[in-house]
Order: sequence, then structure tokens, then C-alpha cells
Amino acid sequence: MRRPRNALVALWALFAFAAGAGRADETITTANTAFNLPNRTIAVGDKVTWTNSSQGFHNVRSDDAGFVCANGCNGEGGNGGPSTALWSFTRTFNTAGSFVYWCEIHGDSSSGMRGVITVEGAGGGGGGGGGGGAPGSLKFSASNYNVNEGGGNVTLVVQRVGGDDGAVSVHYATSNGSATAGADYTAKSGNINWANNDDNNKTVSIAITNDNTPESAETFTVTLSAPGGGATLGSPSAATVTIVGGGAPAAPAAPDNLKAVAQSGTQIQLNWTDHANNETGFVIEKRDDENRVVERTVIGVLHAFNKRHGDDFNDEDVRLL
Repeated sequence: MRRPRNALVALWALFAFAAGAGRADETITTANTAFNLPNRTIAVGDKVTWTNSSQGFHNVRSDDAGFVCANGCNGEGGNGGPSTALWSFTRTFNTAGSFVYWCEIHGDSSSGMRGVITVEGAGGGGGGGGGGGAPGSLKFSASNYNVNEGGGNVTLVVQRVGGDDGAVSVHYATSNGSATAGADYTAKSGNINWANNDDNNKTVSIAITNDNTPESAETFTVTLSAPGGGATLGSPSAATVTIVGGGAPAAPAAPDNLKAVAQSGTQIQLNWTDHANNETGFVIEKRDDENRVVERTVIGVLHAFNKRHGDDFNDEDVRLL
């Protein structure tokens, strides 16, 4: 007996649907002041891509998932500040739970331009999302963090993933690289603690020293160790902090009250009032009737040892120069 053709087609369609139901990577685009279809449900291991297709002044922040992104992500070599560029970034969700996200300009964690990523499947932790049954592992949210020397502080995010059973802890400590504690940053160490059923992200804030000296980028390391309560170390368990650039010294305040007094047919005495204490010298130019420089003299910095700050230079000061 021949099998009906329609039954075979239906069976094939059912098989194809079941085979393709395992993954559901999502793309979320921006509108004027909202995300398009902001609430999505995915499986553990799926990816979500956010794209600023409207090119409005937007970014995406999720404290649950531990990221701030737009043109790349903060702490990962990018810039998560709001931007009108056609930016796009992708995050992989490896733990189950609910992850709230929002635009820092047009919303917050509970209202406005926001959404929720619901991740279904085994696992937990990672800053948002249940666990249970296992104490989990402890890790940094990223292996690299960047901070400007004048930024004041750098904040590292530590996550508990893969379980939240029982109270756990982990030790952290800084160590020098090309950056030196005391000169470039403040050394810090301590313990981070989670209570039973607590899988919220924790943070470590480290002070950065601005020495107002132009210099190349410098690095130091923050390392996790000695997990307690049955937890293990995840990856990455060490993070490199790059202090970007050096602080440029402030420009000297301009002198004023310049006076030129003829001393002879070939000499002129110059006097001025100095208002700075960080200059490295003075440039004196002689110009012709058409304002073209015909002579330039650089006066050195020995005056710093003898000048009267806020007063006119006198003959003694000029001779020292």
C-alpha cells in the first residue's frame, strides 16, 4: 500500500522544525526612544546582538549581565558611552536567568528604554539568574580593563556563575606590571563574599594616580585566589588593567605687564609680571615693521630659583637668566 505523499511531507516538516529549534540567536535594534521587541527568550549559550540602527544617542547597560556597551564595551577595550554611531555588539549568555538591560539616556532598570533577556536552561549565576545545587565558580567579567590616568578609579566586576548554593568567598590582590603601586595606582587586596543563593555581581574599585606627567600606557594585574565555600575559580581569574596615557601638565599662566626700557642705543631691558610656577622657560621674539620674526631668544629656567612669584623681574633676575 502506498503511503500518502502528504503524510511524508508533514513528517519531514515536523522533523525539520524540531531540528532547528535548538538555537535562537537574537538581534535587537534601536528605535527613537525604545528597543524593538525588547523582551527576548533564549537558551543558555545563545547570543544577542544589539544594533543602533536608528543612530540615536543610545547605549546598552546591564548590571545583571555586567556590561556597558555601544562602540565596544567598557573594560574590554571599547567605549560603552552613548553614541549616535551605527554601533553593534554581541554578547553570549552562558547562564540561565533574567537579564535586564537599558539605554542610560532614555531609560533605567525599571522604566523607559529597557528590556529583559530571559535565558532558559541549566546553570545560574553570572549576575542575574538562579543557580542552586552547586556553589559555582568565581571570575572576572573581562580579562582586560582600561582607564584613563585622570579617570580617578577603575572598577572591575567579579561574577559568580554556574551555581549559588551556599556562602562563598574569594580573595583578590593587585600586583605591579609596568605600573607601580604608590606611583601609578593604589595597591589593594581583600575578600569578596556571597551569601547563600546570592549570585549578584560584585565590584572592586581601585584608585588611579594622576601624576600630571605625559607617559605611555602602563599596566597592573588584579588576581583572584583562595576561593572558599566550595567555589572554584573560573576564567578569567586574573585581569589586566591598562592605564591609558599620562596626564598632561596644566599650561602655565601667561605673564603680563611687559615693559621695555631702553638702556642704550643697542640694549633694551625687559620686565614682566610672572603668574606661573610651572613654566620651563620664556621665548623672546624681535619682529620687524611687518611683524615678521627676525630674531628669537629662549630664556632658560634658572629664574625659578630666584624669581619673586607674582612680582616683576628686576635686574638681578634678568642677569641670572
